[in-house]
Order: sequence, then C-alpha cells, then structure tokens
Amino acid sequence: MDERRPVVALRSSPSLVDIAHEAIVEAIVQRHFEAGKRVTIDQIAHDLSMSITPVREALMQVAADGLLIQSRNRGFAVAPLLTFTTYHQLFAMRRLLETNAVGTAVVTDGDLLAISATQAKMDALEPSTDYSMYHHFNQLDETFHRQVVMLAGNPFLTDAWNNLHFHIQISRLYAGQGVIDHENAHVEHAEIVDALAAGRLDEATNAVQSHIAGAETRLIHLLPPAEPPIGSGPS
Repeated sequence: MDERRPVVALRSSPSLVDIAHEAIVEAIVQRHFEAGKRVTIDQIAHDLSMSITPVREALMQVAADGLLIQSRNRGFAVAPLLTFTTYHQLFAMRRLLETNAVGTAVVTDGDLLAISATQAKMDALEPSTDYSMYHHFNQLDETFHRQVVMLAGNPFLTDAWNNLHFHIQISRLYAGQGVIDHENAHVEHAEIVDALAAGRLDEATNAVQSHIAGAETRLIHLLPPAEPPIGSGPS
C-alpha cells in the first residue's frame, strides 16, 4: 500500500493571500481607494492584521489583474479608471477576440452543459447595488464568456482574452450603481447559447457582437465625467 504523503492537496479554506486579494480588490472596486492613491504593504497588513508576506503577494496579484500599478521606486498605486478612449478600446479588443473565437468554435454537449449552467446561475441572481451581488454577477459573467472563448480551442486566443482583465475593469464602474443590465444579459446570453446549441456559428457570432455592442452602449454613462484640460475654464 502506498502511504506516501500527497504532493498536492485541495485547500479547504481560502489562504491569507486569497483573503487579502479579495479585500484589496473590493476596496478598489468600491472606490475606497481612489485612482492614483498609493497603497502600502505596511498599511494593508496593519488593516488586515496580517504579516507583510501574504499582503505583498496579494498586491502583486492585484497588479497582475490590472487594478494596481507597480513601480520600482514608489511601490503600488491604484490604476486609473477607464476613460472614454480606453473604454472603447477595451470593448474593441473584446469584440475582436470573442467573435473570432465563436466563429471558429467546436461545440460539444459538455461545453453546452457547462455554459448553460453558468447562465442559469447568473439568471438566478437578484440585481442590487450590493458589492457582493455585482461581484458575483461579474465573476459568473466572466466565466460565461471565458467558456465561450475556449470553444475555439486556441490557448493563445484565450490568454489574450484573459489578459484584457475586462470584467474586473468594468466592475469598477458598477460601484453605487449595481448591475444595470442584468435582464439584457439574460436575454442576450440565451441567444448566444441557443445559436451555439443549434450549430449556427454565424448566428452565434452575430449574437456575441450584438451583445458586446449593447453592453458598450448601456454602460458608457457609468464612466466618470471627463475632466476638462488645465486652463480650459472660462476666461
């Protein structure tokens, strides 16, 4: 009988790094930390009653998510919110990647079951302005779209999509507003799933494009107002 201790094992509870990561993400998404604000390891460790080691690792993960900017001399600072320009650029890249993925998809029954299960979980959520709700919605929405992207079987495309960090960037716009397009997402996701189930990839591609364009139109008013250039005030 092999009595070796397993090399890897499932964790039964979140690690300190996970806890710190979630706390930092929530503080940024909820805008408790303003854009540009310096975030120090010592202060976060003090606030969370943790040692600096898990906090440092968590901050590096949040930087990898695109919510913090790390510099050699100044440590970590909160990344700027999306502007009108970067907002449209982000949506343009998402549209490019997702429509390409769906157009080259190979869909199995298992894929459809997984995507439909994620859709059902999203549909069951009750919209609210509570952070835990829209954070959960955003995580499920990210899972839904990642599952769709992975249908292409192209790991490079999936990596490019993951590296957009689209959903965590957009989640910062929901603060105080909640998910304003829950019902739209329900209807548009169903159209995508139905087209994939029927094997109509052209229709599915159009449904994805329409869904992304609709979200881009619906969410744009959540962007903070653009600040006028210095010196552009009334003379």
